[in-house]
Amino acid sequence: MKAFLAILFSLPLVLTAQPSLPSDSVILHDQWTAAAHFDTGKALVARGLLAEATIHFNTAIALDSSDALYYNARASVKGLVKNYSASLPDYDKAIALDSTLIKAYFNRGSARYFLKDFAGCIDDLSRVIKDTPKDAEAYHDRGCAWMGLNEYKRAIKDFDLAIELNPTYARAYSNRGQAHTYNGDDLKATLDYDRGISLDPGHAFGYLSRGWSRAYNKRFAAAIKDYDRAVDLDPQNARSYYLRALVEQALDHTAAACEDLHKAATLGDQGAYEKIEQYCPPQSSR
Repeated sequence: MKAFLAILFSLPLVLTAQPSLPSDSVILHDQWTAAAHFDTGKALVARGLLAEATIHFNTAIALDSSDALYYNARASVKGLVKNYSASLPDYDKAIALDSTLIKAYFNRGSARYFLKDFAGCIDDLSRVIKDTPKDAEAYHDRGCAWMGLNEYKRAIKDFDLAIELNPTYARAYSNRGQAHTYNGDDLKATLDYDRGISLDPGHAFGYLSRGWSRAYNKRFAAAIKDYDRAVDLDPQNARSYYLRALVEQALDHTAAACEDLHKAATLGDQGAYEKIEQYCPPQSSR
């Protein structure tokens, strides 16, 4: 049970996606120019054809290696498939070619966050904020990075600024709630979680965040209710099943916990496999 409780307190923060590629289709006028390949790549990304888009971005770079936008676009595709390490050299190249390309700093900051380079993420997002001081997403995402460094007061300050700029920013309330939880202010945390859910009641993230806080404070029955709601809203979210399983295990509800762990594993949660091996008896074959 102790092992499950230790994991329980590690709900990952979620950064806000920064769109860097257009969603509209592009008419290809000249198949053989770098710009034409770049535009075609963007159109393919909009259709979800990422491998095909990468071919066109590669070709654009081969034809013209001096355009920062081409490297940023190729890096963004790598980020979309969660190949964050591979995206960094392209973002570095884009910034080297154009030090004013703010979206490359934003995107590199996001990649660094997911690689747990929180200090690097903060550096990039601070540059974004310097150039665009009214960007609520940049403050929110920098707040997430401060959380990664256990700098909860700094995180709260950034979430405050994000909310000041965008009072309906549901995710900022939920993440500020988590910072308040870690900072020991359960009342402020509860107010933030409830506000986040009221602003976006159809999204699972708010319930996952509040459920995590309730589990952190050992209010397990209330936590399970939030996780149940998260599962109802997004039954394909592996994290909902995984976190609910941890609470069920803490309550010694082994059968329910193992059922949720198997579901989480089926949906791709890698951490669930280790827990299945440790705590769940082998399923009998039928």
